[in-house]
Formats: sequence, structure tokens, C-alpha cells
Amino acid sequence: MPTKNNQILSVSQLNREAKYLLESSFPLIWVEGEISNLAQPGSGHIYFSLKDEKAQVRCAMFRNRNMRIKFKPHNGQKVMIQARVSLFEGRGEFQLIAEQMQEAGLGDLHKKFEQLKRNLESEGLFSLDRKKAIPEYPESIGIITSPTGAAIRDILSVLKRRYPLAKVLIYPTLVQGETAAAEICKAIVKADTDKKSDLLIITRGGGSIEDLWSFNEEIVARKVFTCQTPIVSGVGHEIDFTICDFVADLRAPTPSAAAELVTPDINELAYKIDKLELKARQIIGTGLKSLQSKLHLVAQKLEQQKPSNKIENNKRHIEHIRQKLEHIISFKISNYRQSIALAEEKVKNNSPQIKIANLQTKINTLQSRLNITVKNNIEFKQQKIESLARNLNAVSPLQTISRGYSVLESKDKHVITSISQVNTGDVITAKVSDGELECRVTKILDQT
Repeated sequence: MPTKNNQILSVSQLNREAKYLLESSFPLIWVEGEISNLAQPGSGHIYFSLKDEKAQVRCAMFRNRNMRIKFKPHNGQKVMIQARVSLFEGRGEFQLIAEQMQEAGLGDLHKKFEQLKRNLESEGLFSLDRKKAIPEYPESIGIITSPTGAAIRDILSVLKRRYPLAKVLIYPTLVQGETAAAEICKAIVKADTDKKSDLLIITRGGGSIEDLWSFNEEIVARKVFTCQTPIVSGVGHEIDFTICDFVADLRAPTPSAAAELVTPDINELAYKIDKLELKARQIIGTGLKSLQSKLHLVAQKLEQQKPSNKIENNKRHIEHIRQKLEHIISFKISNYRQSIALAEEKVKNNSPQIKIANLQTKINTLQSRLNITVKNNIEFKQQKIESLARNLNAVSPLQTISRGYSVLESKDKHVITSISQVNTGDVITAKVSDGELECRVTKILDQT
């Protein structure tokens, strides 16, 4: 229990006293270390941590001081700062207030990063020739990341929006810490062994070089290199580069960008499919019109080659010949009659009876010869017409059937012309003039 002589301090008073004690006990000092967790808000102030292998300390450098820096600070950079030791009263945090900053060479992690990068590049792990192609339309996508991080949420959101058709398989792992690299390797091996994914995305959100260091480990780089499944690396932000990025088959600047790079936009796919469908319909329509036109021409040719049409055409031709003959005969008869009339007129004009008798005899003879000639011509033409008609009827399949003949067909509708085409017991069809008969072969007689 406090006594009357003991002063009771509030938290604010305690922090204020501690701040005064620190600031009064330490003069301006120089401290060397590696920058990490660098933040540069819009206020113009700089906040960062200064660290070595065993410890770190929070630092702040206000705008009126950092304007004199002649280089651009970045994570992993080794610097020296002149600072005042202080304490941030609001949170009771020990901190340094930087007055000056000078470069002290690259940080150890950055040196280690560059050395490993050079070694692996010389071995060919970054070679473009060995990078595998990323499937254009993946059916399943494996994601190697922390199941609780922002990266997985961003990727799932993009995949749902762009390409919900893909199946998503998550291979959970730590993405930060001492054991993270080993777990990432195990996840890569499992995903590659499962053979369930068309491609893998290895990812995490942004952070300092220390936060991302698991993806700079050599064991991770070599597992990515030997993985048979195509790997896309989407680690950190756009400005962040890891060894994993260089070894992977494709590097994405962010987790969301990784999801976009490996998937098509389903809306664009739908548009392309609609265009292809329209084009296919046009091609099919054009093809159908062409085929219909060809079919129409073939049908016309078949119609012209029908026996009934040929017979009809021949009948019209015969009728034309008959009419022409009748016209010729009528014309000749008319001429003969005119000749007779002239002769009669001459006879009348030359009235001697002998001439009349002779002329009458001559006329009778000519008349008789004319009648015979005309009759013979008519009979000859009629015989020719009848011969043409008989020839037409002789070649008509219907005429042949009507005379008592029949056409035999096998079950597959082939005309039977030889006994070699049937066997005893076969069912055949006999076509007659007024229908068809179904018959069974009971016996085969060879006439040879």
C-alpha cells in the first residue's frame, strides 16, 4: 500500500518523466543499422525501424529534417543516423528522433539477396527457355499461401468475378517466419504430386524485406524450379521482387494481378462465343443454301431423265412430225388440184374430143399415181410412227412388266439378275404391274 510520503503517478506522468530522463541523459548520438518497415505517409515524415542481427528500435524523422537527405531510403538499406533518444508518450514506446541520415552501404539481407540471385541466374534457374507455358483456360488452380491472409481473399474475389468456372484448391502454409520456407516447399511438393491443378499460384501480400524473406530462400527457389506444374509468383506489391519471382514461370506484381493473369474474363469469353456462334450459323446457312441449290439442280436432271418424261417428249415429237406431214400432203394436193384446174381450163379452151380424151386419160393416170404416191407416203410415215412407238414401248420398264414379266429384288433392294445372287430360303420381292409379291426361294435350277 502506498504511504503518504509516496507520490502516486498517472501513466501520462510516468511516460513524461521517462521521456525527460532519456532525453536529458543522452546527447545526440550516431546509430548504424538496417532500415526495415519503412513508411512514408503524405505528411512528409518518415517512420522506420533500425535493426541489426539481435535488436531493433523504432525511429522517426520529421519532414523538416528528411528534406536534407540526398538519397531515397528503402528497406534493407544500411544507414547511419544522428538522433536523439526519446520516448513516444502516447504508447510508452522507446524511439529515436533522427536529425541526419547517411548511407552506410547495402544491408546484409540485400547483399544476401543479390548474391543468391547471381548464383541462381548463373545456374540457369531464371532462363526463359525452361519456363513452362501457363494454360489459357485452366480447369483447376492451386493456391499456395496463408489461408487467413489478405492475398487469398483478393485472389478468390478476382477468380469469382473473372472466371468462376475454375476449381480452386488451397494449399495452406506459413508465409513469414523461420519455418515458413520449409512449409512453402512442402506445399509445392504436395500440390505438384497431387496432379489436381493445371497451374499453381504462390503468393502473399506486401511487407518489408524481412517479411518476404521466405520467398528469397534458396530451398524455395529450387522447389519452384523443379516443380512440374506451371507456377505463377504473386508475392508482395509491384515494387517488391523476390527470388521466387525470377524462378517462377510467370511473375505477377500483386496477388490480384496473379489471379487476373492466369484467367480469362468470362464476359469476354461469352462475347467471343457469341461471335463464333453467329459466324458458325452464317457458314452453315450459306452451306445449306448451296446444298439446296445443288439438290434442286439434281432433282431437275432426274426429272428430265424419267422414262415417262422421255416417252412424253417422244410423243410430242411424233405429233409434230405427223402435223408436218399432213401439212405437206395438203400442200401437195392443193398444188395438184390447181394443176388439174389449169388443165381442165386448157381442155375447155382446146375443145377437140381427142385431146379431151387423152387429157382425161392422162389426168386419170396422174390421179391414180398421185393417190398411190400419197397413200404410200402416208402408209410409210404411219409405219415409221408405229415403229418408233413400238421401240419406245419396248424399252419402257412398265411395258415389260405389263406383258407379264416381273422384276426380282433382294431384301437390300438390289435387282436380281443371276441365281448366284440368292440362296435357298431367301425372301425376295417380285414387282408386277399392279403391286409386289413377297416370295421365298425353295429351289435353284442352274440352266447352264
